[in-house]
Parts: sequence; structure tokens; C-alpha cells
Amino acid sequence: MNAAEFGSYLKSLRTAQELTLSQLGEIIGYSNPYLSQIENGKKGIPSPELLKKMAEPLGVGYPQLLKQAGILPSELEETAKTMDEIKATYSEYEKASHNLLAANDAYEKATNELEQAEHELKALEDFGQNPPLDLIDFLNFPFITYKEKALTDKERQRILDMLAIMFPDYK
Repeated sequence: MNAAEFGSYLKSLRTAQELTLSQLGEIIGYSNPYLSQIENGKKGIPSPELLKKMAEPLGVGYPQLLKQAGILPSELEETAKTMDEIKATYSEYEKASHNLLAANDAYEKATNELEQAEHELKALEDFGQNPPLDLIDFLNFPFITYKEKALTDKERQRILDMLAIMFPDYK
């Protein structure tokens, strides 16, 4: 690959990372004009040291840059290929691990919701088999909420106390 082709390759990597020449220059410590000359093929192939600085910000492995620049010795090409494969596999592993954790969380949430629904269904079935239901019995259902918050035993008792005040003749 000649200097112009390699410069074009570097530019494609930079734009894929959504970096300007100035941003890349700040990251690696080189000036915008110098990097522009490299991308235009006017400075030749950069040194291995500069390529090493560019690799991470450009989102590519250092051996890959060396290979594209024609600097990587042929005996190391297979090692570089293996390293790239390992990095790709690791990246896939991280994504799969993240997806597995998210799926596990969703499963636990669905299991909890299912258990709550089964409990509520059982209570409704019991209600259907034993009508009429006294208000006191109704207040003892575990799924009774107020503004989406489950009632505590203390709150249930406060309701009963208020009912006793409201209906003093009921015993």
C-alpha cells in the first residue's frame, strides 16, 4: 500500500470514529496539519511509534495498522491475525454477558410478576367461591394498594379505625 492509499485508510478509520483531525491530534499529541499531510499521502507512511499512538483512538489494533502500512514482518502476521480474532471473540463475549445479565433481570422480574398474578388470581378465585365479601376481609387481601403502593398492616388498621368512626352503629 502506498502512502496515499494508507493515508486514505487512516482517514476512513478516523471518520468512522467520528473524530476530527484536531481531536485526533489532541489525543495523540500531533498537529492537525501534520496529520492532514499523512492522510493526503504527502508525509509517507507514519513511524511505528506514531501508528501505536493512533491505534486505540482509531478503533483498530496496532498490529493491524502495522500490517496495513506494510511494516509488520510476515512472521508476525499470523500472530496479529490471532490477536484480532481473540479481541473480536472477547468483544462478542462481553456483549453476550451483558445480554445474559439483562435477560436474567427480565426473567426475575417476570417471575415476580407471575407469582404476584397467581397470588391475586387465587384471591379472586377464593372471592368468587365465597361471596359476599366483608370489607374487613377485603382489606386483608395482600394485593390491596392505594396509589400503586401496597398497604401496610398499620395502614389497614387505620382504615378500620376510620370505618369504626364512620359507622359507629355497625358492630
